Amino acid sequence: MAVAAALAWTLTLAGCGGGSSKNDSTSGTQNTVTTGKVTLTGVVSKGVMVGAVVTAHPVKDGVVDTATVLARGITVAGGRYTLPAFDAPLGSPVIVRAQVVDKTVHTDELSRQVVPLPTGFEMRSAIVPQVADTPSPLPVSITPYTEMLVNAAESGADKLDKASIDQGKSAVTQLLGFDPVATDVNGIAVANSTAVNAYGLMLAAVSQLATQSAALGCGQTDAGAAMACTVGKLADAAQLDSVQLQLGEVDVGAKLSAAVSTVAGNSTVTNAVDVSQTVDGVTQRLACVPGSLTNPCEVASVDQTVTGVAAAKAMFAAMRTSMDGWMSRGGTAGSGRLNQDAQAFEAAVTGAQVPLDQVEQDLAAIKLGIRLYEDHMAGRSDVMSKGARPGLADGYDRTLETNGTYWPHGGTWADNAIGCMLYKAPNVVATSKEDVAFIGCRSSVRTEIERVQPNGMTPGTIRLTDWRHGYTITPKGVTSAGNLQFDYTTSASKRVRARTCTGSVFPWSLSGCNAQAEVVDERVDLQLKPDGTARGYSGSIIVSPSSSVPAGLVVEVTGEMPGLIDGVNGALLSDRQSVTLTARDDGSVSSIATVSGEVKVYASAAASTPIGTLAIAPNSQITFVAANEDGSRPISGQTATGREINTARFGLSWTTPGAALSGTLTVNSSGWDRSGFQRDATSLMFNGRLDQIQAGVARHWITADLSMSTTGYDQHDVTLPVSASNPAYRIAADFSGTVTPTDGKPPFFLSLNTSKASNEANPTSLTGTLRMGTASAAKVNIQLSASVDALGAQTWTLHETVQDVTLTLQPHQRSTAIRQGSGQRQVGTIDLDRRRASYVDGSFESLDLGL
Repeated sequence: MAVAAALAWTLTLAGCGGGSSKNDSTSGTQNTVTTGKVTLTGVVSKGVMVGAVVTAHPVKDGVVDTATVLARGITVAGGRYTLPAFDAPLGSPVIVRAQVVDKTVHTDELSRQVVPLPTGFEMRSAIVPQVADTPSPLPVSITPYTEMLVNAAESGADKLDKASIDQGKSAVTQLLGFDPVATDVNGIAVANSTAVNAYGLMLAAVSQLATQSAALGCGQTDAGAAMACTVGKLADAAQLDSVQLQLGEVDVGAKLSAAVSTVAGNSTVTNAVDVSQTVDGVTQRLACVPGSLTNPCEVASVDQTVTGVAAAKAMFAAMRTSMDGWMSRGGTAGSGRLNQDAQAFEAAVTGAQVPLDQVEQDLAAIKLGIRLYEDHMAGRSDVMSKGARPGLADGYDRTLETNGTYWPHGGTWADNAIGCMLYKAPNVVATSKEDVAFIGCRSSVRTEIERVQPNGMTPGTIRLTDWRHGYTITPKGVTSAGNLQFDYTTSASKRVRARTCTGSVFPWSLSGCNAQAEVVDERVDLQLKPDGTARGYSGSIIVSPSSSVPAGLVVEVTGEMPGLIDGVNGALLSDRQSVTLTARDDGSVSSIATVSGEVKVYASAAASTPIGTLAIAPNSQITFVAANEDGSRPISGQTATGREINTARFGLSWTTPGAALSGTLTVNSSGWDRSGFQRDATSLMFNGRLDQIQAGVARHWITADLSMSTTGYDQHDVTLPVSASNPAYRIAADFSGTVTPTDGKPPFFLSLNTSKASNEANPTSLTGTLRMGTASAAKVNIQLSASVDALGAQTWTLHETVQDVTLTLQPHQRSTAIRQGSGQRQVGTIDLDRRRASYVDGSFESLDLGL
């Protein structure tokens, strides 16, 4: 090699190579040296050093050949130097050395004062030229951190060569978060790049560390000598395969970390620039733990690093390509189609559920009133009122009482979600069947309770606010077909009632108050005409047959219903609904109740086009089990007078101008809690499809399956708090959905499986898959899993199988490592606040994917 190098050097000096690279070899050997013209420029800083001598040297037999000077220069203002063009061996290291001489002036970053450094003090940097005759000089900074990489390459490898230099550079780059050789040195300023400002901070940290150099084993009292010793200790602590800085028992990394934090708080140094990103990243890496999965010290080999970084970038590139146009922050306000679709699917399901729930409950109230009237007129019962669905309305939110007590689930007739009475005249209850003029029914959508008990003593006041649909149902005789006919009027209102209770025990309901008279009983109409009077709606009801309960009761309702009421805040969600519904139900436990029809929802009184149309398929049905009148489980020997839902199946479609949702909601099973107080669904499913419609054309569509189930419900008493003797039951939910576009983009698949205890706010376990493309040709395939600790904090793991990249997101974490390959080597870090990936090779990229 020496002969070939000498021959190449001679030929170059003779001009044989001109300005280009040239290959020459000695006869009978395969050793080849390629040389080419190279120009270098950069800054020498610890801090800025003016008048330092900069020289470039080749590497010979694995060591720096200081006897051979390839080029020479002097640093000028700002510590900047330029080495004139010289012939360098391409593909081999060139060591660039800066030495302090008598006339060198060193300005410290902290004191802003001149601090003389010892004559002969030097720092080194390294570069491996790959191409000759570059159009501009190659950047080579010379700092304590480039000295670290050269020293690590010298001490950590068998020889100084391209591989060891590259590995040393990789280790220091991973520690700093930027390339110490290629990054310029220019202090800290607003106009600088993040990497340049980070460099300025880290150099100032060396000056701060030098003020405590004794802790590193330096005994010098002279500031310049202490500075030189500190630089040497940092270099000695550097390693090729780890970012950990350790010298014997001295944790150099911890001391550097403290210095970084100190100078970050010095506004004279930072010039009001936000350097928190650098501080967070460097201090985290300096606190590394060997072998840790979340913050390891180990540095992968350069080849592995190149492969790993490329894999991570390929994964994010594939995500961008697949998600382009599908995702963006801002939901429907942004341009991300998947965000829009997800919200459209949620809006469609919610849009269908609200009218389904309220119309079904209104229909149940109408059927309850018809049954009450039928039984009374046929002599089967002498009661004048009847309620159902105990526990207040479904929209009740258990608001915290003023005395700090929650309203318990359950109650008397007055607390039921639906109720009916037989009336002789308005506000006058009938006393016999001859008196009955009409049926009054209500369907409560939202109920709030307030107990006011000053100082915890009686008397106290109970105030009940009830948002409802009220129905006046008037018999109209028998049709020619022998069916009963009714007309109805209906309106939406809010009723506020209050009672003052004077007994020694403060009750939990209006009906339990010993003072039965209302001190407040106000009705507020929610929908008004232009003249300020209540706006009502009307329709007709046909019931067949008119007698013989075993034959069944078929109720056909045609007309309008009041506006939908928000179960959360009581606000109106629509103006009205036009309905055409048919329900068959004989009221018995063995009955299979069926319902079908159509509901059109209108936004305003003047609107003639519905904002949504809900269709209920004819095969929709409900089965029942025997229950007490209050909805509880009958005990042995007790005659059941009521019933509860056992199973149900609804075929639904919900159509709006921009979307069409169709699917099936199924309650597969239900069961009692341990106390028998409440029966609830233990297994339900929804299978559906959402078509997105633009200008009457389906653009793409979503299919989704959602299932929920409970275990241990029969071992839990809902009337008691969770305890060792009353364990919580578990709730599991599984979702899978596929977005299939019509514009050639790959399908998007998401599946999630979660579970939680009934007394937990969030899931305690989650697994799932996020896939772009088909299962056999996935462009991105992410496996998700999450776990929750005893304090409720969630840890997420995301493993992308195509590129074998893993991310772990821990509670309150502002950054996370990017790991790749079976060895789980760290190839980068994601700043979660800034949505930015920084790689160990010094590169970075934005990750604003809109997820």
